[in-house]
Amino acid sequence: MGKKDLEEFIEKKSIELQFPQVDWESRKAQWIESIKEFYAKVSEWLKPFGDKIKIDKTLHVELNDEYFGRYVVQALELYIFGEKVTFKPIGSMLIGAKGRIDMIGPYATVRFVYVEEDVAVPKNIVTQDKPIPRFEWKIATDPPKIRLLRIDEDSFSDALLKVIGQKP
Repeated sequence: MGKKDLEEFIEKKSIELQFPQVDWESRKAQWIESIKEFYAKVSEWLKPFGDKIKIDKTLHVELNDEYFGRYVVQALELYIFGEKVTFKPIGSMLIGAKGRIDMIGPYATVRFVYVEEDVAVPKNIVTQDKPIPRFEWKIATDPPKIRLLRIDEDSFSDALLKVIGQKP
């Protein structure tokens, strides 16, 4: 038993040295901050509509990510002439993205993903041996050929129209 335990210890430590330890609390804090930044952009884009679009920031959802455990994040609800649109964070531990928020309306769902700024199609995130990438929110098109589109005021407006059934 002693030699076997020593072998397991050495194997585990060898693997840990090959892969740097991730500061999960810091990563969770970055994820939560990216959600807040995204909602700030949404609020800014909707500001010109005044009280014609009501924004409710009181909704929260509980997530359970593998490395973060259970935690609560802010969701967002919009009310546009009787139509409710919910922005629901899905999680941070995703293949090809550091996070996702779904915009759910009565007619469609649009996925926003937090990915490296220079990518146009989903890919696995590998940051070893290269500069730390910059991340930004993008719109993920529907499968099977997913593309990642930059978000600006116009593309966001198109996505919002889609989920409330006003755009094909």
